[in-house]
Amino acid sequence: MEFLADMGMPLVQVKQKFTSMDVEFKANVEEWIEGRAQKYNLQRIVFGSFHTQYGYRNKYCAMDIVYATTALLESREETKTPSDRFLCALDCLSRSNVELLLKGVESSKQLMTAILNTVNGFIDMHQIISAGPFLYGFLQQGTPDVKFFARPLCLMMLARFLLHAYVVTTRNKKAKSLPLVLSVPSSVAEGTSILIGVPPHSEECQKNLFGKAFEQAAEKTGSRTSHDFFDTSSKFNSATVTKIAKTLRISQ
Repeated sequence: MEFLADMGMPLVQVKQKFTSMDVEFKANVEEWIEGRAQKYNLQRIVFGSFHTQYGYRNKYCAMDIVYATTALLESREETKTPSDRFLCALDCLSRSNVELLLKGVESSKQLMTAILNTVNGFIDMHQIISAGPFLYGFLQQGTPDVKFFARPLCLMMLARFLLHAYVVTTRNKKAKSLPLVLSVPSSVAEGTSILIGVPPHSEECQKNLFGKAFEQAAEKTGSRTSHDFFDTSSKFNSATVTKIAKTLRISQ
């Protein structure tokens, strides 16, 4: 809100849809954002992208579609199976399902808000632990918005933003060269948690080797695990998460 206030954007304007804003603000908002981005250390806040437009009302850039489909694919609706979520995300790409795409956009906004609030909480409460060769964070059950991150893609988005925020705010000079391991409760009934790792912020090549490291740590500790996601996240028994983290520290 401080950024928008610095741009001179009235609250009544920023709380409504872009298409409903006054013509003066719509015409100048991109220039105003670029002009103040450096002051807030916001890099590449404006970038080139492909656009698609449905009729006169619905115009989306490629990033909008990515976030919308991700939100639908990682839906928190407990009544939907993984297959249901996949088909729903696929259906939103059809021109005949614009309303479903809009639902995905709104869900992605909620996710972005949850990521921002959660990262602020981690930073303000100093909840990032330096565990030797890596940084570690744990999202407790009952934490506000924890329900958003019991899916691997959403957790990965949180982890990447959290690592970036920590690097730019901490006094720890080694933070740029350290990866981050983040865990979140997945199912209270099953007693499982998702553990995910992201490469150091300083690395240009973002190759992620945590998948293999998690498998080795699970084998050493005899933990019950599941490695059936597309990315390098793994599902562990919640009681063994700390033990896994300690083993990762030894194996680095």
